[in-house]
Amino acid sequence: MLKKSSLTVLSLVVGFAIATTACGGGGSATNSSSGAETKPAESAAPAGPVKLVITTSGGSAPEAFERTLGGPIKKRFPNYTIEYVQQTKEQGINEIITAGTPLDIVYETIGSMAKGLIAPGMAADISDLIKKHNIDLKQFDPVLIDGMKTLGGGKLYGLPVNTDILVTYYSKDLFDKFGLPYPKDGMTWDAMLELGNKLTREADGIKYLGFAASVNHYLKLNQYSVPFVDPKSGTSSYSDDKWKTIVDTVFKEPAKNTVYQDYMKAHKNSVPYRNEFIKDKNLAMILYLSNLHAGSYVKDLESMNWDMVSAPSFKDKPGVGTQPYPVYWNVVSTSKNKDAAMEVIKYLTSEEYQMEVSKAGSATVLTSKAVREAIGQQLTLKHKVNLGAMFYNKNAPISPKTLNDDAVQSLLEKSVPNIVLNTTDENTALRQAKEAADKVISENKAK
Repeated sequence: MLKKSSLTVLSLVVGFAIATTACGGGGSATNSSSGAETKPAESAAPAGPVKLVITTSGGSAPEAFERTLGGPIKKRFPNYTIEYVQQTKEQGINEIITAGTPLDIVYETIGSMAKGLIAPGMAADISDLIKKHNIDLKQFDPVLIDGMKTLGGGKLYGLPVNTDILVTYYSKDLFDKFGLPYPKDGMTWDAMLELGNKLTREADGIKYLGFAASVNHYLKLNQYSVPFVDPKSGTSSYSDDKWKTIVDTVFKEPAKNTVYQDYMKAHKNSVPYRNEFIKDKNLAMILYLSNLHAGSYVKDLESMNWDMVSAPSFKDKPGVGTQPYPVYWNVVSTSKNKDAAMEVIKYLTSEEYQMEVSKAGSATVLTSKAVREAIGQQLTLKHKVNLGAMFYNKNAPISPKTLNDDAVQSLLEKSVPNIVLNTTDENTALRQAKEAADKVISENKAK
């Protein structure tokens, strides 16, 4: 699974909360700004009072939901009563259903859709509702719509409201310290890793590291769109040669310097991660979800001179970034208020709401030029930041998802440090991961 700090759906929308509650407008944080106004979404909401019950496996706290989502929805639909049911370890989706709670909307990340919506039998094709409520699918990034269709076998269970992408955050402080040029949008993996290797060194007793990628996020959102489970065979995909390319390029190559490896050995053989970048400040570049600056790490970043550029691309995939990680809002199959639920989703996907998401510094699900150019306008950053890097690359297609993905991913993820430190060669690690994964898939199938 994604690490706890990035797993919750709250982390995908918290930037909106911070901007709307803590900022009074601020200045633009991007290379361009837009003063374009958006028209409120036309409503076909039921005339009478309606109660909608909403939940998510992300487990967002009720007060956080109210601040980021419940409040805006109630303001837009004053005749709606919005009830949020928080999921916990003791009360998941199955327990909520068993208790007879009448759910209307379930929202989930693409990685949680299988367990949080489909497996419990709550998924329903909303294609007719989309037409009925005059929602134009062409306004969305097509990769996000195609990702849902892939998941639903051609059906649309929901629509994307929030999304993230992997971008390269970098420390201008470290590049300035060692007199090296900053990274740029559109770099290849070869160019970015060469730059990172130049920076990796030991100075004044401190080991400085050039580049690291979030292992968990990159495996899940890899640029080749390789799934963890092959949809045709139903077995692990770790025999696919693209996994070897991914492991070699993204994780092994940045760590070939002995300084890098010595650092890992002194830190429990762990691949450098977020803390090295924002707290220890000895990591120059990190490939990470594009919500780092709009989440709970804002204060850490305030003490840095940082910026971002697009994820590097492979030579055989020029201009292609990583897969996005969207949050879909889904009308539950058993809902008695499907039209009202659809109106809420229509509002959350409208330019009116998405403009606020963008201004708060988070990626929009729309292709609207005006909405994208408004990104970060309400962030109170100390310096100008290239937030447009989120949209520089074309998104890679979203890979097929299964109930076994988390278990299969973890088997490779835990092997990455051994591969990086050359205690296990990648061919052996991938073979062992496949054997173990296929066993898990077989056991789960027999249950």
